[in-house]
Amino acid sequence: MFDKKDLDRPVTIRDFHEFVDFASKTFITKVDSKNFATKDDLRLFATKDDLRDFARKDDLHSFKDQILTAVDGVMHEVKAMREEQSAHAHRHDQVDEKINNHERRLKQVENHAGIG
Repeated sequence: MFDKKDLDRPVTIRDFHEFVDFASKTFITKVDSKNFATKDDLRLFATKDDLRDFARKDDLHSFKDQILTAVDGVMHEVKAMREEQSAHAHRHDQVDEKINNHERRLKQVENHAGIG
């Protein structure tokens, strides 16, 4: 990976030749397009007009912001539900403790009365 120092490094002839080799294998030129039999063959390649409707960088940033805003709202709901669940669980623990206390006291009364 490159760091900022590499951005100030001069381009060598080797770097330039490697780029030209890469570009010539990757991109189609007008000269290349003349080698196709018909214009229908060229329809395999996208034109600028074909790509106009695709999302651009600004569109993706806006979309990302919309998603993060929606997720933020959901996260607030989840946080509220967790807090509510925690309070509910605590209340359950109190009720369980009270029931256990009553059962223990009831057994004492039954034992004392000779019922149990």
